[in-house]
Amino acid sequence: MSPLIIFFSVFLLYANTFNASWHMDDTPNILNNRPLHIGNLMPQTLWQTFFAKPGHFGTLYRPIPCLTFAINWLLGQDDPTGYHLVNIAIHGMTAILIYFVVVRLFQTPVLIADGNRKGVSPQGVAFMCALLWAVHPLQSQAVTYIVQRMAQLAAFFYLAAMLLYLKGRLACVRKKQWQYFIGCLICGVLGSMSKENAAMLPLTLVLLEACFFRQRWSTIKTPYLIMAGCGIALLTYVLGVRLFLNGDYLFLLRGYSSRPYTPLQRLLTESRILWFYLSQLAFPLPGRFSIEHDILISNSLLSPWSTLPAMLGIGSMIIAGLMNIKKYPVIAFGVLFFFVNHVVESSVIGLELIFEHRNYLPDIFIFLIVSIGIHHGLAWVKNNYAGCLIVTKVIIIILVLNVGATTYIRNMAWRTADGLWLDALTKAPNSARALNTLAIRLAWAPQATTEHLDKALELFERSLTAHKARTLMDADIYGNIASVYDKKGKHEKAIENFKKAIAVDPGNLKIKLDLAHSLIQQRMYNDALKLTREVIEKAPKHRRALNTTGFILLWLDCPNEALPYLQKALRIAPYDYKVSMNIGAAMNSLGLYDKADWFFKRAARQAPDYVWTYLFLIKNHIEAGNQLKARRMLHRTIEVFSLEVVKSAFSAQPEIYPPFQRQLIQPLFLGYRYEG
Repeated sequence: MSPLIIFFSVFLLYANTFNASWHMDDTPNILNNRPLHIGNLMPQTLWQTFFAKPGHFGTLYRPIPCLTFAINWLLGQDDPTGYHLVNIAIHGMTAILIYFVVVRLFQTPVLIADGNRKGVSPQGVAFMCALLWAVHPLQSQAVTYIVQRMAQLAAFFYLAAMLLYLKGRLACVRKKQWQYFIGCLICGVLGSMSKENAAMLPLTLVLLEACFFRQRWSTIKTPYLIMAGCGIALLTYVLGVRLFLNGDYLFLLRGYSSRPYTPLQRLLTESRILWFYLSQLAFPLPGRFSIEHDILISNSLLSPWSTLPAMLGIGSMIIAGLMNIKKYPVIAFGVLFFFVNHVVESSVIGLELIFEHRNYLPDIFIFLIVSIGIHHGLAWVKNNYAGCLIVTKVIIIILVLNVGATTYIRNMAWRTADGLWLDALTKAPNSARALNTLAIRLAWAPQATTEHLDKALELFERSLTAHKARTLMDADIYGNIASVYDKKGKHEKAIENFKKAIAVDPGNLKIKLDLAHSLIQQRMYNDALKLTREVIEKAPKHRRALNTTGFILLWLDCPNEALPYLQKALRIAPYDYKVSMNIGAAMNSLGLYDKADWFFKRAARQAPDYVWTYLFLIKNHIEAGNQLKARRMLHRTIEVFSLEVVKSAFSAQPEIYPPFQRQLIQPLFLGYRYEG
């Protein structure tokens, strides 16, 4: 019955997230991740989903969650509802696993004796632990933020491995033991294939043995236990790097090239962040949870002053945990589990400083300590103030309901991107990412007005002086400012800001291509061509660079030179209608009208709502000498798009499209209007 109550509670609290929108990393990892956009369940199709690392297709990347995203895409495309349902179901199943793991812990030699002595109810403690963890708002980010299914699945398989290991250790038949241990190994691998922090499982199993299977460990001194743990951690690190990072043993430091802090500064800062996470667990108020937090970097043990107490506090907790494994095994396990499972994301690896979803796994057994504390508290009230027992239980139920209500309220912020980032800006007003994201949403809104663009520019300017997670973020901000000026038609200002962006980040290929686009608007084709060729030199298979180079060469009246670039772009991105249209324009310029017709029709199929593919078909028919086909195509175009849409197409900036002699179509167009 308890697992059903836990599962029902999870669905009830997360019912307001079914239609929550996509956010941040959801876009590159799912929405724009083409290897995950599958159309069938054939083995070869499913296999490709294992190698869907954004920006590095063909690289093995968290294959288990990627496979589940692909199946979600097959069933519902970009509708977020199905993804949220899966995330919520995983959260509920993980909570149930916590319940069974805790029940098994009470069957270990240490807790059997302890539980019998103190009259502890394993099922009651397990239920309270799993329920508190499941309804706590600190888990909200991992559940409601779709892409964090990676963290969810890592925790799910991690706990499954722990449960199987416990079953194996408690089994009496050797054959059964090995079956459970093999299952534990498989789940451990699946966890690591979901997210790399699951690689800490071996250390957790050492902790399980030390805390709950004391017979074989009672004679082992703590220093030797620490040495054994370090040895297992080193072995895990070596194997993980070999399997998942192609032997790049220095990957820990590579992320710092774009961070505004050093490894030591990050380590010092994380000590304060870990205390902040613990405070969120203890005081789960709605205003304390956000996608962004203003975090002051620790430059030394005394700057800010709270760094030294934070470091000493963490060190004391770890030492106390190690020294009290025998006396207080549950407390020791909960504390050490928390720190062990924060090692990957909250130590020296060059990641961003703070994200709440990083607690999804580490905080689980903190709730076990709390649950046992509640159980003992109730027992004390029963023995000393029996008349207050019901009141005490009611207070506890109210507190749990309040925690769940905070989760429900927190989930409301995730409904829309605008709501999430307005909430973030309120709670972290110095966050460059919050300012930048809100500005992007204003500037690129479907019906963005001049006022929206001006407000976006103001927010972008503010973000330049705000706290940034990356040293090169200024390049993105300047690039965004430039793009807004492009939208306003101020191409000279756009070029000026793109150059500022490149000065900050000379290796940013996207910004170079964006600058090339602005140069094209100013008809500075040779300058634009120089930039796109620089990009191709560094990234020979860059589809956008290849296509833009071909496009520029069409405007320079060099269709023969343009074709090789465009054909290479077509091989890389056969789905891109712009590439098809540019090849059609090149064929048309060379007088190969039948081939041009084929490519223009291909572009029309790929982008049926794009009027210019139809206009190019009309132009091609006229130049091929087939006036009848041209009239029929014009008639069809006006039927599909309306006369007003076709007329407005002629007023667009010509540099957006391949060279197009409008005077060829206009007599036919005027004749059609006259006939009408």
